[in-house]
Amino acid sequence: MTRPLRLSLLLIFVSAFCVATSHAQTPLQLEREQARKELKLIADHLAGQRLNQPWIEWPNVEPKQLIEYLKQLDAADQLRLEAIALARKYAVPAELIKKPEQGAAYHNLVRDRLRFAWRVLLETGVLHTGMSLEEAVAILGLPDMVYGNKEPANNIVDWSYESIMHVNPALRCSFRRAVLQKIEVINK
Repeated sequence: MTRPLRLSLLLIFVSAFCVATSHAQTPLQLEREQARKELKLIADHLAGQRLNQPWIEWPNVEPKQLIEYLKQLDAADQLRLEAIALARKYAVPAELIKKPEQGAAYHNLVRDRLRFAWRVLLETGVLHTGMSLEEAVAILGLPDMVYGNKEPANNIVDWSYESIMHVNPALRCSFRRAVLQKIEVINK
């Protein structure tokens, strides 16, 4: 093989590699931009800017796709940290209770806030089994119900949102030897 031919082949391989990697990066960038748009749309909704439109009427706002994308990111990724910060903002049920009564639209909004917050915190590992009650309280605030056992280190603890609605969301955590064993989102 002559030298110009080898250089030509090398140039072709380098060009093909560059084209292949540029096409491989484009969907990831598009996916990131889509995730950023979804997070912005969710943040606007949770802020109450579209108070009378729950997620059921918004098929593109369901956070499942966003959460799946967030789980792929590094722990220090800025988009992941922004989603966790938004989730922590709305994770404490006691802070979402408004006096005087705000009506059904507000209670539906609070359900969306809690559903988003708890899902993001659970799926990203911010809330996880193995943590202490003190760590959970730092994230969720003081629980509103503690079901005691004969041993104080074995408890079931609820963080719930109480409203005029018939069904209200709650996060139930089971502790054994003061260590979180099970987390579940329930309705009360």
